[in-house]
Amino acid sequence: MYGSGLEGARITLYGLWALQHRGQESSGIVSSDGNKLYGHTGTGLVATVYHEKDLENLPGYVAIGHNRYSTSGGADDCYNQPFFDTKLKFAFAHNGNLPDTSKLEAFLCRRKITTDKMNDSAMMFAAISCYISDGLDLADAIEKAYPLFTGVFSAVAMDTTKVVAFRDQCGIRPLSLASFGGGYVIASETCAFDTIGAEFMRDVRPGELLVIDKYGLTSKQVVKGRQKLDIFEFVYFARPDSLLLGKRVNDVRKNFGLEMAKEFPIVADIVVPVPDSGIPAALGYSQATGIKLEMGLIKNRYIHRTFIRPTAQLRERDIRMKLNPIIETVKGKRVILVDDSIVRGSTVRQVIAILREAGAKEVHLLITSPPVKYPDFYGINTPDPNELIAGRMSNEKLRDHVGATSLNFLSYKGMISATGLPASQFSGSCFTGVYPISIGHRANNLSATPVHNPSLPEHAARQSKVNSTAHPKVAILASGEGTTAEAFIEAALSGKISSRVGLVICNRPDAGIFKRVADLNRKYGLNIECVLINSQTHPAHKGEKVRPGDQTVAEQAAIAKVLDQGQFDIVVLMGYMKRVGSNLIQKYGWQPGHKSVYDIRMVNTHPGLLPTTKGLYGAHVQAHVLQNKLPYGGQTLHAVAEDYDSGPIIAEHQVLVKSADTADSLFERVKAIEKQYLPIDVDNFIIACQRHLNRHTKG
Repeated sequence: MYGSGLEGARITLYGLWALQHRGQESSGIVSSDGNKLYGHTGTGLVATVYHEKDLENLPGYVAIGHNRYSTSGGADDCYNQPFFDTKLKFAFAHNGNLPDTSKLEAFLCRRKITTDKMNDSAMMFAAISCYISDGLDLADAIEKAYPLFTGVFSAVAMDTTKVVAFRDQCGIRPLSLASFGGGYVIASETCAFDTIGAEFMRDVRPGELLVIDKYGLTSKQVVKGRQKLDIFEFVYFARPDSLLLGKRVNDVRKNFGLEMAKEFPIVADIVVPVPDSGIPAALGYSQATGIKLEMGLIKNRYIHRTFIRPTAQLRERDIRMKLNPIIETVKGKRVILVDDSIVRGSTVRQVIAILREAGAKEVHLLITSPPVKYPDFYGINTPDPNELIAGRMSNEKLRDHVGATSLNFLSYKGMISATGLPASQFSGSCFTGVYPISIGHRANNLSATPVHNPSLPEHAARQSKVNSTAHPKVAILASGEGTTAEAFIEAALSGKISSRVGLVICNRPDAGIFKRVADLNRKYGLNIECVLINSQTHPAHKGEKVRPGDQTVAEQAAIAKVLDQGQFDIVVLMGYMKRVGSNLIQKYGWQPGHKSVYDIRMVNTHPGLLPTTKGLYGAHVQAHVLQNKLPYGGQTLHAVAEDYDSGPIIAEHQVLVKSADTADSLFERVKAIEKQYLPIDVDNFIIACQRHLNRHTKG
């Protein structure tokens, strides 16, 4: 904070009280009277770290403060923040995490600074210190060091006369600005402004650097920003009375409950929230279903948050001290238990045990976020993939493990809908495995970690590994509206499959798939590329004979180029109305010399059962089924071969023909089956191909 004539340290203390939920291991304040820096840090809660004498020893109108929650470097006193240097007259505090510190380490090594005992925040402080030692002003030093920071940071710094706030290019962690007493205040959450009576102005923009001094407020955009707030802030981390992206956290959490009621209506007697972050969602679910909300669990207000304690031993010891059941409320009742997330599974398992011991007849667990399957490298302490229980257990096994009668997770789509904001404004990395800022060598941990796919048998899930990425990459060849492609993309977003669509190639410039994918990119914050490749963009060479519906040689070469550049695991034809050329089939498709179908990388979805409907397409397939009085229509996934529909069958699904069926009505049911099963079939096939490759590589 900065404000002439104000008690900077005392005001900062009140802000830290309001932000205690963001870190409970240590706290610190650095202040300045315009000439010197004064600092005080200590291990523990705000209430225990500061006494009146400490505040008297922190004079001045400029101050920054920090509550620490360790994500790197451990919980030792040497990592307490703010870091400060009384000689350079500079202090620094950081919220977030840098998963890749290679640039920082290389820079500091060149400056002869040892980093062995430094965490990411300490390295940031050291780098800025280097540029200040070179003679740069604080703001210029931060701007100069900014390219070294690969990761997530909402940070504040100060010298004797100014405060500087800056944020990473995606704004993963929140940071806001308010006016107060003729000066300004910066805080991670707006609830801190309410505590001191400051007036919220706006969020610090992603990639922005703010300078607050005697001249007022100066803003500079250091890098181009693209908002990607971690949606887990809405799910759990932020206080319910804070505003994030203009939305009240409490309202969004209540909407989570409303969305859960749409997705999972359950017959029960009472709705019981896990206090405190489960309360708004439970209220929303109760209001939507008419099932009575009861506070069946009482929280001991003097026990801190269990999720953010850094060791399992401490987390598990705290839970029974933290929650106590109202036996008369839950005994003999069918209980819907509402919680915000399952990370390691230790908390909710004990909560359900508490309710069972109190006599609950049934405990239906509703989680108001999708399964957390991927580590958070951006500032929440879940860096070990093996600790994430939803990533290694099926829903059924997880239900049994925690002791619930039933277990349901809010879909990713429902979670986004509850915010009232486009998905493009969020990072959902712990749910999707998509990291908008580089995680460096940490990606290697993901590629070696099996993630449970609910469509697979357990033994197959254990064996599923991807060579170089957390998700298999899928390219689509299409010609039409893209409804099947949309179903595939949404299956990935909901966690039903691990594959991700990265590219769509279409041969028709007016095809609806272009707009559909653009809408999905905008809605969910995706980056799926759409490319037009046809015989007009890549015409035939002189003398080349091309039949109508065939691909030109140049067209095939262009498709192969973009596929190879993207290193896609598989190419799926979804209503692609051209005959695939021999060059592409030789490279990706089925050849007579192949020993296994798992050697190929190009498949087609056919709206019928093969070989009965070979050579037909679209509604013509269904007309053939009806005319020949066949008992079943269906959908087939097969390898693409030179004689188009003659490749080996990978999967098929029958659709019973009804007496009242027309070609159109049967086709609609076939398309519904295709949208339901194609994503799962493709995902299973990719995993089978990987297993096949791994066996042959090892053998």
